[in-house]
Amino acid sequence: MPYRHAYLWILALVPLIGLAFWPSYLGRLGAVSWVLHAHGITAALWVVLTAVQSWSIERSARPLHRAAGRISLGLFPVFWVSGLLIVQVMAAGFVSHDNIFHQTFGARLTPVDIATSVVVLFLYYVAVSRRRVVQVHAAAMLAIPLFLLPPIFVRVFQIAGPLAIRGPDQFYKFGYGLQLSNLISIALAMTLYLRRRKTAWPFLVAAGAIAVQSVLFETLGKSGAWEAAMPGVGAITTGAIIGFGLAISGVVVWLAWTSAPDRPQRAAMAGAPG
Repeated sequence: MPYRHAYLWILALVPLIGLAFWPSYLGRLGAVSWVLHAHGITAALWVVLTAVQSWSIERSARPLHRAAGRISLGLFPVFWVSGLLIVQVMAAGFVSHDNIFHQTFGARLTPVDIATSVVVLFLYYVAVSRRRVVQVHAAAMLAIPLFLLPPIFVRVFQIAGPLAIRGPDQFYKFGYGLQLSNLISIALAMTLYLRRRKTAWPFLVAAGAIAVQSVLFETLGKSGAWEAAMPGVGAITTGAIIGFGLAISGVVVWLAWTSAPDRPQRAAMAGAPG
């Protein structure tokens, strides 16, 4: 099977996630909004589920692998909606100046998060609809966690070293740290793609998307027109975002699941004379 030890790399992210998100989230759970809890919990569950799928197929535990896949059909829409809600939080924070980070970077990060949502939706569609093509399916599933890497790396860089942020006067380092994190993530995605060019193209999609995010952060996100749109984005109700997100992701999940061809043995049985 392809990417036999991918689950070890995924599990290696767990302590890194703890280190990265301790100052802003894990160390202050009682002080953050339910939206951050929803996103944090669903993202963590997605990491665990991806690791379980990788481990189970490597150990030939196909029933467990298929069960995890079916669980993902329900988890993915919730995970995806939580990402949309983060966009609204960033936009609303930029408008209200609820904290200096949102005031400085809220508008610049919203196109980055929107791009993530669009590409992750596409990659999950590929993973499910191409689940009979094992190498493409595996690459698409493993490409999704690549979008977790820049938020993790940039927060680690803020803790110590030349990109450490000690106060608001050093917030400019966040942009440098994010771009460095994007470069590392792109390099990793391209390395995975170049090892199996024919079937690993989802990694190329991820690399291209992260490159686009870098450009959006420095261009569209800083434009006056985009900043002017933030009040409208921030004013979208939570219910509308949840309804829209569940509808879109639900349709994509259904289309992906139903578009995969039957297993060969099932197709043969269906065509056999009675």
